[in-house]
Amino acid sequence: DPKLNAKFAMCQKLLDEIMIHEDGWPFLEPVDLAENPEYLHFVQRPIDLGTIKKNLADRAYESVEDFAADVRQVFINCSEYCRPRGKEARAGVRLSAFFETRYSDLG
Repeated sequence: DPKLNAKFAMCQKLLDEIMIHEDGWPFLEPVDLAENPEYLHFVQRPIDLGTIKKNLADRAYESVEDFAADVRQVFINCSEYCRPRGKEARAGVRLSAFFETRYSDLG
């Protein structure tokens, strides 16, 4: 479906933007469970931007909404695990707002 492919191309561009965003650093790769062994007690569905990038490349998403749900899950996980005033949590709030604004621009 050419229309869907075009939408996924816009998702890829948006993902690239949030990965290079100054607040993207905590979310680029999976949380290190050796350093954070309790992470899975707080987070039911671990996901990170690098994994989302791979999923896009592998055409693992059936819809743009599935892509957006995974990006949003990154920020949900952040809010559930990170200290509310910690630098990661603040980065998550800012990056989430950036994502939502840019995502709504996709139409």
